[in-house]
Amino acid sequence: MPRSRWLLGCYAAIIRKLMTFGMFLHRIPQPRPLVPSFYKDIPTTDPSYLGTIRLHFYTPRYYFKRTQAQRYPLVVNFHGGGFVLGKGTDDARWVSALVHRVDVLCVSVDYRLAPEHPFPKAVEDGTDAVLYLVKNADKFGIDVNKVATTGFSAGGNMAFTVPLRLRQRLEQGAAPSLDRVPSLSEESEMLMNDTSAPAVHSSSNLLKETETVAPDFQVLAAVAWYPRVTMTIPRNELRKMNVRPDKHLPPFLCNLFDEAYLHPPDLDLTDPLLSPANAPGDTLRELPDNIIIYSCEYDMLCTEADAFTSRLKALEPTGKRLKRIPKFVSSSVGYLTVGLLEERRYELIRGASLHEAFRIAEATKLQTQRLQPQEGLDAVEWFNRIRRAVMNHETRTVI
Repeated sequence: MPRSRWLLGCYAAIIRKLMTFGMFLHRIPQPRPLVPSFYKDIPTTDPSYLGTIRLHFYTPRYYFKRTQAQRYPLVVNFHGGGFVLGKGTDDARWVSALVHRVDVLCVSVDYRLAPEHPFPKAVEDGTDAVLYLVKNADKFGIDVNKVATTGFSAGGNMAFTVPLRLRQRLEQGAAPSLDRVPSLSEESEMLMNDTSAPAVHSSSNLLKETETVAPDFQVLAAVAWYPRVTMTIPRNELRKMNVRPDKHLPPFLCNLFDEAYLHPPDLDLTDPLLSPANAPGDTLRELPDNIIIYSCEYDMLCTEADAFTSRLKALEPTGKRLKRIPKFVSSSVGYLTVGLLEERRYELIRGASLHEAFRIAEATKLQTQRLQPQEGLDAVEWFNRIRRAVMNHETRTVI
């Protein structure tokens, strides 16, 4: 018999408190990750929810000194945690690497969590976030032709499902978004120097309703780290497929994730917005043209990620850039690449204690020069710059 939503909420609240302390430890090792430059609270398009979702903005070094015409590529990140745990600031080390090495604007989304907000609330929030950002591209200095989604675990699922939902919403006619964004003069007052300055935010009291139409934009890439791509395989079957069952998450935690998010119990688990790996071929062809999946060999989700990769490759020719990446000891990379990152191992910066706890992370020291913003850069050249930015690196296994 399924456990009550109230009881699931109590379990989730306790684990969230413990995770808050874990993420505090995660930020201690050097180099320290960036803190958000500012955040924005935006309303959702969910008529049953009167609250807001928070977007954490991580800005390039000279972002607040940009000209009115200058545009930055946008990376929208979704944190992990089984759709039950986590915050938008959890992946600060990952977005710090992107901001420093690739010179992009990174926005991490605090989507609503289960069991309070089960499927499809997280996907809808991620879609609302992307639509809000592209609608306000001029004020945030966003190049709408250079948008990418990234995510870890549950967030990796959203890196695929949000672009699919975006296409649906745009075909249906996107709902208006609410907000007021700061002007350049206001942003200059929020200027920060890397990680030394405190985070600032814009006042939610200035929110007002404005109806805008989303401009033409393109999600060029989806980057997923050990994603959950199908909910149709029971957890006990996933454990049997794991070559190192002693390394996977404890059953009580996985069961909490599934019971909390997959509600009601008769939910169609093959829904493409829930299980992109089960989507029809025509739907998969709507995914971004550039995809990279990092699956970890001791993770229970590795098998389904590999199968998803095989499905995508079987769809060729699709116009997508697909290339197989060989497996590595301690952290297998699987097996699609694309242009957003070099098609070799690109792991987390040393000190990511959350991923060390899962025992699947590797340490990385990136050796590259900062990419300076350059106007007039087309999409192909942008991807080439990103590839070159991560070509030289050193890796060391974390035991």
